[in-house]
Amino acid sequence: MKKKLLVLGVVVALLAAATVPAFADDQQAVTCTVTARLISISVTPPGVDYGVMDFETNKSSAEAPVSVTFTATNMGTVAEDFWAKGADAKINDTPAWTIVNNTIGTNQYMHSVTGVTPAIAELKLLTTEQTWAAGASGIAPAGTQTFTTKIYMPAADSAPGNASAIITIIAMVHE
Repeated sequence: MKKKLLVLGVVVALLAAATVPAFADDQQAVTCTVTARLISISVTPPGVDYGVMDFETNKSSAEAPVSVTFTATNMGTVAEDFWAKGADAKINDTPAWTIVNNTIGTNQYMHSVTGVTPAIAELKLLTTEQTWAAGASGIAPAGTQTFTTKIYMPAADSAPGNASAIITIIAMVHE
């Protein structure tokens, strides 16, 4: 009798389980996130006034009448390499001095950048993009590179006046 009751109990349990409907969702949401790769740089302060200088002399931005050390900040979302590019100087918006990276001459000058933190050797600039040494490589988002600039005055000038020259700091994705 016990055996019949046990078999009957198992049969009833199986029937009860078979008649209970199963509920399941026919869809499921998956959350996906993405961060866009942004290459961006900010450099402060925006410039330096080297003051009055004699021909064939040089001066660092740290030695200017108002000492300047620049800070380049990675404003992007990925590690960046910082590059630097020089430019020919202008007097009253007229081309005046050609930038060179070896020997100054009449209407020829040199401009350079030197890393402060971390320390990077001086890089004399041309009008083409040039990479800094390893110290300005792989700068993390919100990371910084401090640097100074240095001007090497021409040997002579055929068009006197206040000269202005641009140094462009460029951010590129670190590979």
